[in-house]
Amino acid sequence: MDISQKNTCQQHCPVARTALIIGDKWNVLIIRNLLLNEFKESRFDDFLSSLGIARNILAQRLNYLKELGIIDKKQYEEKPKRFVYFLTPKGLDLKDVIQAMGIWGDKWTMEGRGEG
Repeated sequence: MDISQKNTCQQHCPVARTALIIGDKWNVLIIRNLLLNEFKESRFDDFLSSLGIARNILAQRLNYLKELGIIDKKQYEEKPKRFVYFLTPKGLDLKDVIQAMGIWGDKWTMEGRGEG
C-alpha cells in the first residue's frame, strides 16, 4: 500500500483515526490511569510515579491529549505552577475502549494464556 492509499484509509476509517490518537502506549496509559482513578483528577507527579515515564515525554503526551480535548487541566498551585488533569466528556467516552483492551489483554497476553 502506498502512502496516498494509507492516508485515504486513515481519513475514512474511524479505527485508523482513533489508533492515530490513542495508539501511543503512553496516551493509553495516561487515559487508563485517569479512568482507574474513578474519573477524579491526577497530578503530574502522580503520573510520573505510577507510569515510570520521563518528564519530557509525559509533558508532551499531556499537552497532546489536552490539544485533542481528551483531557483538561486546572491549576491548583501558583508557585510553582502546578496542575491537576482530568478527563473531558470526550475522554470519558474512551472508557469502553480501554476496558476492551484490558479484557483482551487478560485473555491473550497473560503468562500461560493465549497459547494454542
